Amino acid sequence: MTISRSERNNHGTFSISIEVNFYIASQNINTQNNQTANTINNVTQNIYVTPFGKEDISMITDEMRKEIIGHEKRAYEFFVKELYKHKTNHNIYISDKRNKLVKYLKDDNTLEVAQLYDLLKNMVANHKKILNSFIDTFAETFKGGIPARLQDLKDDHETEERDDKYILISKKKILEINEAAKSLLKSITVP
Repeated sequence: MTISRSERNNHGTFSISIEVNFYIASQNINTQNNQTANTINNVTQNIYVTPFGKEDISMITDEMRKEIIGHEKRAYEFFVKELYKHKTNHNIYISDKRNKLVKYLKDDNTLEVAQLYDLLKNMVANHKKILNSFIDTFAETFKGGIPARLQDLKDDHETEERDDKYILISKKKILEINEAAKSLLKSITVP
């Protein structure tokens, strides 16, 4: 969009031209203001989204991992909160609430439709493996193996009752990030 306006003053003609370009699909925002001098502001934001099941945990520092495990029975809740704080992991959204369908990002950068409950079970299984790896890594700092309370936490991960609770926690988190993830994933174009 270009807006031009000319004004006459005592010293001749003064013109103003403003050109604004928005590139939403690639998440580039370019603004160009032409007056006496040219000013160009370019802001480019590239967000890499990981495929479902391959969430990026690199931003969770060792200190955060210890803190997450320190919450013991609530470790899963704190882990999910920390994991989905980052847009990189916004790889799933509820596309049809009535029919309980989700869309998620696959390895080939395409979106796949699945049943919400099935995907939540897979999500919980993946997250439990990651949490258990945190516990194992943390346990290596103790002489004599895993302390009893950490072993209890690992054992607790394996109960059906705990899985049901984890599914509810995961569903709540998906609902919290739903609109942001939907917007992000819809902007992905596959060649």
